[in-house]
Amino acid sequence: MRKVTRRSLLLASLVLVLACALTAKSARHVPTEDYTVRVDAAERLEDCMERVKAYKDELGIPLSDEDYHKTGMLGEDYTPITTTIGAVEAKRTTANPDMAALRAAFGRSGYQGG
Repeated sequence: MRKVTRRSLLLASLVLVLACALTAKSARHVPTEDYTVRVDAAERLEDCMERVKAYKDELGIPLSDEDYHKTGMLGEDYTPITTTIGAVEAKRTTANPDMAALRAAFGRSGYQGG
């Protein structure tokens, strides 16, 4: 078995760093054809969530300790309209404006669920 020299490791590291730099430099942002629809959906959901959060604040309803991102969308465990069914991590994921963009993409693709 051949011993790896310090020089060959240095050369391999240099090639890797140069390849990464070249890749990062040559990357381009190419929006999809429905980019504006997705952005609009995310912005609209974010606006709605801000309104819910402001209304909760107006009523003196504190944000849940589970609401790490301070969206205002996670509430008490049990009320007449909420339950604890479902993982809190999943609730946090769906309380993200980017989920509206994802749903818009699914809708435009013809995805019906399943």
